[in-house]
Formats: sequence, structure tokens, C-alpha cells
Amino acid sequence: PSYEEVLADLLYAETLLLTSLLTFSQSDSIIALLRGALKTRTSYTIYKDLYHKYVTKRKNFDPNHDFLSGIYLGYGSFQIALAMVPPKLMKLMELVGLSGNTDKGLKALSDGIELNALRSPLCTMGLLAYHTAFMFNLDPYNIDIKLVDRLVEKYLSEHPSCVAFHFFRGRAAVLKRDLDTADEIFKLCISLQDEWKSMYHTCWWELMWTAALRLNWEEAGKYAEMLFVQSSWSKTAYLYLLAVFRYAKFVDDSPTQKHRDNPNITKLFADVKEYQIRIAGKRLQVEKYSIRKCRTYKRQNNYLFLPAVEALFVWGMFSLLSRETTEKLIELCTDREESDSNLVTDTECDNRALASCLLGGLWKHKYILSKKTDNIDEEALGKSEDFLLKTLLKESSIKEDHFILAWANLELAETYYLKSDYENSLVYLRACKKVSSKVKYSLEGRIMFKMHNLRARISKLKSTTSE
Repeated sequence: PSYEEVLADLLYAETLLLTSLLTFSQSDSIIALLRGALKTRTSYTIYKDLYHKYVTKRKNFDPNHDFLSGIYLGYGSFQIALAMVPPKLMKLMELVGLSGNTDKGLKALSDGIELNALRSPLCTMGLLAYHTAFMFNLDPYNIDIKLVDRLVEKYLSEHPSCVAFHFFRGRAAVLKRDLDTADEIFKLCISLQDEWKSMYHTCWWELMWTAALRLNWEEAGKYAEMLFVQSSWSKTAYLYLLAVFRYAKFVDDSPTQKHRDNPNITKLFADVKEYQIRIAGKRLQVEKYSIRKCRTYKRQNNYLFLPAVEALFVWGMFSLLSRETTEKLIELCTDREESDSNLVTDTECDNRALASCLLGGLWKHKYILSKKTDNIDEEALGKSEDFLLKTLLKESSIKEDHFILAWANLELAETYYLKSDYENSLVYLRACKKVSSKVKYSLEGRIMFKMHNLRARISKLKSTTSE
């Protein structure tokens, strides 16, 4: 084929991918989603074929860098995205010819960046998104921050007003726990343009969490309210977070026995369920979690056990806590577990299990922070294990929040991974998986992705050791 013909194939693959993404985002009919899936499969097949012919074999002609960068972008993005699919879904993907490999994907994007060609900036954004977003949710302690900084600096030196690269610079600051710098950068992103409203919402989301990471519940609530009013992604989640942050602020400012008496906060919790949405006939997992917690709030006579700290845990923010804040939260969880023990009766075990799980996660994070100093706190890892095992001992007594058991098993698996005890880590990964076979629980998909990633890391280490 001529250059024009293979270029047409590349453009066709890009068009199919973009139209399928639009289909997924704008329609929830089964027929439309099937059409989108078929377009995605066709796009993937074209990219894979082009990569095999013109990158692996360099067949028929010597392609120019602009053309190659397009192949690297599509092939690399697909390889990374498909590699993140849990094994259960991957088997279905493989039936229709879809498979992925993270290492191949990262190499393809890196090769696309090195070409310094037409689609190299998009390859860079793909690589930055992988490290600052996907890896943050899966393995936040092993992100290549130096690579992120190098790529961001390179492109900002060429395009100093590019909002996207400033945003990634802000994400890098968050990952380094430099929250003040991150706030400045996200506010700069907002000021640099006034047409891309989604960027406003994304920056508000980041600013909400940087405030929460400082335990500034009032500031976090301000951004949650702005998102609820102006963003349509999930008003249920935004309103729940607004209620949680206001609740945390009210409890901090009020004597314990009076925290049930704020009608404004109670109304926020009551209104959460009114804004739920469905995609392809199903509710978002984060919305089901939010609504379930609101029911718990009502059932416990307008009480929740440290819901803002739980939100930090569930949304994966513990890995971003500073040493000082981590110690504050350990003290807060310990004190609140004792002081609130008489406030509820029928679900007291749920709250105590949650307290133990949160403490387990906090002590694990404290240990990881200590590894970056000359004084490694081995005792912290032991305490993490003790609290998580204490959580699992309450399994038969938990009435509602069964997701705590899955989280505790996952955290224990990660604790043993940190000890290089991979066999016990796999034992608790299997236990985590068994929870879903016994009972339906909130945020199962998020836990399964983390579980899949940890198992893949263990398998990779084992294969490297055996070689």
C-alpha cells in the first residue's frame, strides 16, 4: 500500500477511537454501547496491525516520524488500558481479540515521545496520565516522579501557557506532598483559560482533596459545593462529600453529644439519593457507596464514625498524607473510637471494624514514610498488621459495611508485600476475592483493580527472582 493508504488507516483508527469514546460518554443504550465496543475493537486491531507492520518489521516503506508517533500513541494507550483490566474481564476481552501489556504500552509511548513529532505531546500526556492518575490509584508509592518532572519541564519550556501540562505539574506536586505549591498551580490552571470548563472542575476536585489532606474541612466543603453546583459528573458523590466535610467540621467544633443536632447537615445526607444517575442501566459504584453511607447515617440516629477520614481512605488519599497529619489522624481515630463507643448500639461492631481498618492503613502509611528516612519504623508495620487482623476478627459481627472486610484483606496483603512475604500476601488477596463471593459490598470494582495490580506485581517479582 502507498503512504497515503496507510496514513488513511491510521486516521481511521483515531476516528473510530474518538467516536467510540463519544458513544460511551453520551449514550446508555445497550445497542449504542455494543457499537462503541465494536469500534474500539476495530480501532485496536488497526493500531496493532500498523505497529506490527511498520514498527516491528518496517514493512514496505520507511515511515516518517509523524506517522510513527500516531501508531505509538494508539498502540501504547491500548496496551496500558487493556493491561489494567482484571483477569475476570480480561478473559472476555481475549475472546474478542483484545489483550494488553503495560511494559509494551509504556515503551510505545516513550518511543513516541522521543520522535519529537506531531503526536509526541499526546504520547507525553498519555504517559503523564498513567503515572499521575492510574498509578496513583493502583500503586501510589512507586510512581516515577523524576520522569514526570522531566517531561513536564520539557514541554512547559516550549509551551509555558499550556494548561494540561501545568495540571500535570500540579499533580506531581501533590504526589510529592507539596500541597501549597499544588494549590498555586491548580489556581493558575483555572486563571489561564475560561473556555475549558471541565478543567475548572478537575482543578476544584484537586483543591478539595488538598484541603482535606490538611484536615481543613471547611475549605474542602467549599470546593465540594462548587463541584455539586457546576459539574454534572456525579452530583451524588459531590453532595455526599459536601455533607461529610461539613459534618466533620461541625463535630470538630462541637461537643460530641451535640453533633446529631444539625438539621442542615442532616438534610444534605437525606438529599444525596435524589441525584443518582445510571449508565447502561447501572449506578456508579461510588454513588452506591455514598447512598449506603447516608442510610447508615440515618439508621445510626444522624451519626457516622469519622466519615471524612473514611473518605480520604476510600479515595486513596492516605498515601498523600504528611507525617504530621498521619500522626494526628492516628490519635483522632484512637480517641474517637473510645469516646463514640456509646453513641450507637446495633452497628457498633461496624464502626469499631472501620476504626481498626483506618488505623491499619494509617500505620502502614507511617511505616512507608519512615522508609524514606534513616529511622525505619518497623513497629508501625507490626501495628498495621495487628489492627487489620483485629478488623477481620469482627467479620461475623459486621451488619452493613462489608466492604471493610475486603479493604482489610487488601491492606493486609499489601502489608505482607512490604515485608516481602509474598505467600501470605497472596493468601489475603484470595481472602479479599472471597468476600465478593459471600456478600455484595460497596466499591468492589475499585478493590478488584487494586487486588489485580498487587497480584501482578507479586508475579513479576517472583518471575524475576526465579530467573
